[in-house]
Amino acid sequence: TPLVARLSEDEGQSWSPPIPFEDDPTQTYAYVSARVIDGRVVLTYYVEQDGRFGLKFKSIPLQELGM
Repeated sequence: TPLVARLSEDEGQSWSPPIPFEDDPTQTYAYVSARVIDGRVVLTYYVEQDGRFGLKFKSIPLQELGM
């Protein structure tokens, strides 16, 4: 299952196209937490592959997301 985000700059009236963060079809992503800190989106989420679970962290500048 891909892990994507869609952004809204008008209180949810319209949404951006999906922005992929992870797209490996052999993995499952769950329990996503996202927060904006110092101009970056900070994500934590669980990844499952072959019955094994891990916690992943990603920090993405808002500029890379077009904001």
